[in-house]
Amino acid sequence: MKATATKSKVIALVLNVIAMGSGYIYLGNLKKALFSFFLIPLTILSFFFFSTVISLGYLVILMYVILLFIYLYVFYDVLVIIKNVNSKYLRSYSKKHIFLFIFLGYALNLLIYEFNPLKLYQISSPSMSNTLEINDNIIVNKLDKDIKRGKLIVFKYPNDLSTEYIKRVVALSGDILFIKNKSLFLHLREGNAFIKEHYPSNLIHVFKGKFFIKNPYKNKYVGIHNDKSVQNDGLQLIELFTFDEIKIKANHYFVMGDNRDHSNDSRFWGSVPNKNTVGSPESILINYNKLNRTGKKIITK
Repeated sequence: MKATATKSKVIALVLNVIAMGSGYIYLGNLKKALFSFFLIPLTILSFFFFSTVISLGYLVILMYVILLFIYLYVFYDVLVIIKNVNSKYLRSYSKKHIFLFIFLGYALNLLIYEFNPLKLYQISSPSMSNTLEINDNIIVNKLDKDIKRGKLIVFKYPNDLSTEYIKRVVALSGDILFIKNKSLFLHLREGNAFIKEHYPSNLIHVFKGKFFIKNPYKNKYVGIHNDKSVQNDGLQLIELFTFDEIKIKANHYFVMGDNRDHSNDSRFWGSVPNKNTVGSPESILINYNKLNRTGKKIITK
């Protein structure tokens, strides 16, 4: 059928705001509706994927430019179609079809969000600074659940599984650790011989016949730090300064934030079950307050 002047520009534009492509359904063009709808998530997922492979840097801005172009073009194209009374459509779609397209569109987006292996998180606390800053939007690979010492991990908080944290793994099951004067001392489950072979002697301290490595991660991960203003004055939690020796139980790991004196972590609520692991962060997509962090790869291990 031919387009007629009875088609409302306002309705077509509003429908595209509600669900991209639904304005085309209103105009009877299913092909353009599907193309415009799928083009946006495909563009986003493509940039998500490439950000896990290389440091994109400011190329991430290109994603936003492409998305803006898609939105503007679709809105412009809808207006052109309505204006062009000679345009031909495959068929005329009813209100029921429009509502069905919108419903299926939102349902599909929800499925993509839930089952897509790459998920976007926003950092909302300073517990991982200077490694991760507040408002960093990070890409997390949910397929990477390999737990290693020193690796950044996203996991479900053991006391509330609806909450997810990101911390650094500092000990695995079978490892022994304690904290003294804010310093972490770690005995690896592999034993004294392994520690002596793989760590410099100036970091090794002997307690009760076991070799412990003092602050084994600080030299490798420059974001790990303490706050000198946090002193053991009786007003702070004692776990920040002293933590009794424990052995990490089977199928668990011990995590700490890189901002050691401002992190709610395993020192206060215990180790994390392996089954709680969500994935591993790959890159910083963007930080709108600090654009120089855009597109950076995250050193996770």
